[in-house]
Amino acid sequence: MKRLVAFALVIVFCLPLAGCDDLAKNTATVLKACDIAYNGIMDGSAVAFKQGFITKDTVARVAHIAAIYHSSWKAACTALEEYKIAEESGDSVNKEVKRISLNAAVSLARTRLDELKTYWHEAKGAYTELKEKSDE
Repeated sequence: MKRLVAFALVIVFCLPLAGCDDLAKNTATVLKACDIAYNGIMDGSAVAFKQGFITKDTVARVAHIAAIYHSSWKAACTALEEYKIAEESGDSVNKEVKRISLNAAVSLARTRLDELKTYWHEAKGAYTELKEKSDE
C-alpha cells in the first residue's frame, strides 16, 4: 500500500511539472491518482477503527476532512469535463479560460488531499503506537 501511495504522489506532483502536451489526459491521470490515495486513506481508517486502534471521533474527523477533499476533487473532475468540451469546440479563448479553471480546481483538490494526508498521518501514528502496545 505504501508503494501505491508513493506512486500516486509521484503522479500527482511530477506529471503537472513535466509540461506534457495533452493536458486533459494528464489531468485525468492526476485525478485518478488522487482518488487512489483517497480510497487508501478511507480504507485504512476503516480497518484501524474496526481493530479498535483509532476512536470513532478520529474516524469522524477523517471523514469530515475527506468530505471536503472529495468535494474539491469532484469540482476538478467537472472542470476537466468542461475543459474537454472547450478543447473540442475549437474556441481558443474558451479553452484558455477552462484551462485556467481546471488548473485552479486541481490545485485546490491537491491541497485538500494534502490536508487529509496530514491528518491521516497523525491518526496513523496513534494507530501504530496503540498497535505496538497491544503487541507487547
